[in-house]
Amino acid sequence: AAAKRVAALRATRVAVTAAGLRALARALDPATLTELGLQDVGLRNDGVETLVAAFKGFRLETLRLTRCRVQASGVAALADSPLL
Repeated sequence: AAAKRVAALRATRVAVTAAGLRALARALDPATLTELGLQDVGLRNDGVETLVAAFKGFRLETLRLTRCRVQASGVAALADSPLL
């Protein structure tokens, strides 16, 4: 299946699992997606680590994580990734 040409994706108050993040990354085009916004999705630190791994081929201009309960180790995982 071809990747979807979505430039911006925002999700609010949805349950996001590790498997869901990986499936989402496979369904989207890394050359097209420039903005990802997740709000109230309960991502937490382990979810951020999954996000970084799943979206490793992406280069986002904007990443918004609002009320996702990310702490220092999750921020460090983001800072060390090529995602941004």
